[in-house]
Amino acid sequence: MNRVVKDDLHQPTLQGLSPRFNYLHLLAAGASILAVILLIVLFYRASMAVYGEKRAIEHKKQGESNYARGYFEDAQFEFRISSQLGSPQDKTYFLLGKTDLALGMREEAVDSFQMASELDPSNAEYHFTLGATMAAFGDRQKAIGELEAALDQYPNYIAARLLLAQLLSKEDRLKEAVDHYEILAGLGLSKVRQSEVHVAIAKLLIKQKRRPRAQHVLQTAWYLDRGKREAWRLIMEIGRGKGRVDEPIRTTESTSTVTSKITSLRPDEKVFEKSLEIKGESSAKFGAVTLVELTYDGGHSWHNAKPVNGRYDHWVASIELPVSDGERHVFHSRATGSAGVPERPGIGVSVLIDNSGPSVILEIDPSRPSLKDNWYAVPPQVILSTLESGVPIFYKWNRGDYQVYGASFQAPVGRNRLLYFTRDKRGNESPVRSMIVKVKVASEND
Repeated sequence: MNRVVKDDLHQPTLQGLSPRFNYLHLLAAGASILAVILLIVLFYRASMAVYGEKRAIEHKKQGESNYARGYFEDAQFEFRISSQLGSPQDKTYFLLGKTDLALGMREEAVDSFQMASELDPSNAEYHFTLGATMAAFGDRQKAIGELEAALDQYPNYIAARLLLAQLLSKEDRLKEAVDHYEILAGLGLSKVRQSEVHVAIAKLLIKQKRRPRAQHVLQTAWYLDRGKREAWRLIMEIGRGKGRVDEPIRTTESTSTVTSKITSLRPDEKVFEKSLEIKGESSAKFGAVTLVELTYDGGHSWHNAKPVNGRYDHWVASIELPVSDGERHVFHSRATGSAGVPERPGIGVSVLIDNSGPSVILEIDPSRPSLKDNWYAVPPQVILSTLESGVPIFYKWNRGDYQVYGASFQAPVGRNRLLYFTRDKRGNESPVRSMIVKVKVASEND
C-alpha cells in the first residue's frame, strides 16, 4: 500500500500541468485569430484598392467621353471622382485642367496642370499647356520657365517655341526672342507661317535699330507670302521699298494748327467685325475743322468722317474693312482746317482683324517618316496646339465625327486623313485644315 503511494508521488499529474497548458493554447489561438483578422483587413484593403482603381478607370473613361463630346461640366465631375478614387494619374489631372480651363476656372486649371507636370515631368505638352495658361494670367516669368521645360523635352515643339519667343519679346529680351524665331524659321514650316515668323523677326530687329537687316528679312517675308500686307507696310515704314512709291501719308502737307485723334480704338486691339464704327476728336487753333478723313491702307484711300452735332470736335466714321482675318491694319486720321491745309497724320492706331478662330498648330513626333513615300514605320504621336489658352480644338479622322481634342494621341495604322479646326469664345472658327498620315508596320524589305 505504501509502495503504491510512493510511486504515485513520482508520476506527473494533469492537475499540475493544466494551467501552463491552457495558457499556451490561448496565446496560439489569439495569435491565429489576430493573423486571420490581419489577413482579412489586408485582403479587404487590397480589394477596395483594386475596386477603387477599377472605378477610377471607369470614371476617367467616362470623363474622356464627355470631354470629347464637349460636355465639360460632366467631364469635370468624372475626372474629379477619378482623381479621388484611384492613385494619381497624370493624364486625369491634365484633362481635369482642360475642363477647368474650358469652364473659365483658370486657377483650378493651373493647379491641375501643375499636378500633371509633377507626375510626368517628361511630358512636353503638359509643360506647354501650363505655360500657356500662366501666360494668359499674365505670369510671364513662370510661363517662360514652363515653355523652356517643354522645349527641353521636345526641341521641335513649334507652338512652345513660338509662344516663348512672343513672351521674351514682351519682356524686352529681344536677342533671345530673335534666336527662337530663327530656330522656328528652320523647322520646315509652311510658307505662310514662315512669313509670319520673318515679320516677327523684323519687328524685333527694328526695335534693335538694325533696319538694313530688318529690310532684308521683310523682303523674304513678302516673297514667301505676297498677301502679307504687314510685311509691305513695314518695308514702306523703313523707307526702302522698291517698285512702289512711299505711302501718300508720308508726303501729306503738315500743319500744327489742326489736329485729330482716334479715341475708340486701343493700340493692338483685336476687332471681330469687318464693319467698324470709329470715333475720334479734332481741334483747330485758328478757324474751324472742316473735314476729317481716315485711312487704313497707308493713305492710298481716305474715308470721310461725319461730325457729331454739326461740329468736328467729335466725329464718327463707318469703315468697311476687307475680309482678311489675321491682317493688321493701321488707322490714321487727318483733319483739314479752314485754310484747306490738312494735318500730317501721326503714328496711327494698329488693330488686328480677328473674325475666325485662332490657328491650330499641328505637331507630329517624329516629324519625318522613316519609310519610303512618307510612310511611318510606327504610329507617330500627334499634338494639336493653339496659342490662345482655353480655346477648344476639334479633330476627326476621315469621315468620322468631330471630337474635342484633349491630349496627344497616336495616329492609326493605314492611310488616314486628319481634319482639325478651332472655335473661339465668340463662335469664330478657323479654317479646317487637313493632313494625310500614313502608318504601316515596317517589313524587312523597307
